[in-house]
Amino acid sequence: DLGGNRLTGLPLTLPDSLEYLYLFNNALAGTIPSSVGNWTGLRSLHLGDNSLTGEIPDSFQFLTSLDSLDLGGNRLTGLPLTLPDSLFYLNLNGNNYSGSFPQSLCDMNNLGYIDLGNSLSGTLPHCLTNVSNMWGLFLSSNALTGSIPEGMNIVEIDLSDNTLGGTIPTFATEFVWMLDLSHNHLTGSFPLMSSVDIVGQLHLQHNLLSGDLGAVNFTFLESLASLRVDGQYFSGSVPSSVGVMTALFSLNMSHNRFTGILPSDISSLS
Repeated sequence: DLGGNRLTGLPLTLPDSLEYLYLFNNALAGTIPSSVGNWTGLRSLHLGDNSLTGEIPDSFQFLTSLDSLDLGGNRLTGLPLTLPDSLFYLNLNGNNYSGSFPQSLCDMNNLGYIDLGNSLSGTLPHCLTNVSNMWGLFLSSNALTGSIPEGMNIVEIDLSDNTLGGTIPTFATEFVWMLDLSHNHLTGSFPLMSSVDIVGQLHLQHNLLSGDLGAVNFTFLESLASLRVDGQYFSGSVPSSVGVMTALFSLNMSHNRFTGILPSDISSLS
């Protein structure tokens, strides 16, 4: 681990026995050399928060033991098309990528975590409904359009700060830790996902959602920790069933069109 220093260059060779190389937050610049394909012993490579440019070389496909790759916070361009199938964790957030989401990532059977917060455009591919081992999909702060595919089986989803439209889809998973769809153009009513156990956060703020929220039974969200529906067009009364959400530590329903009085059940939130 040599992170947080002022190193300026990548090594040309590494011992075959080296499994972990952390050079994040240094002063690395220039392109990533194709010789990284010779670092075949690596299981984890962290080069984030540097000034690397250019594309990810095709030689990465030869790192067949690599399960964690973090290149976030650089100036890389050109989305990768050839990566080792062994990857579980892939962070390319905060680079200069553009274009559409690469469907080839859906074919990586072991990939469990993707962070591609860049300048992606286009629609979300339907192949995301077919991935079996993915638990984290983070595509915030892009320019994605279209609707969200139905039936994704992913437990952490962050699609915030895009231009996604349509209604909130159904999900195939039985458990969701985080669902952040805030700052999009989603329409329709509050999603009744009674078959999904959401235990972390549900953030839907600053969309175009509407309807009588007072008629919604929130008992299916009793394990939820954080709920945000602010900046919408919800009407009616504040639902009394909010009081069953005893695990809640953060609730924001501001800037809607609620009427009436606060339900007494809300006092059960501590």
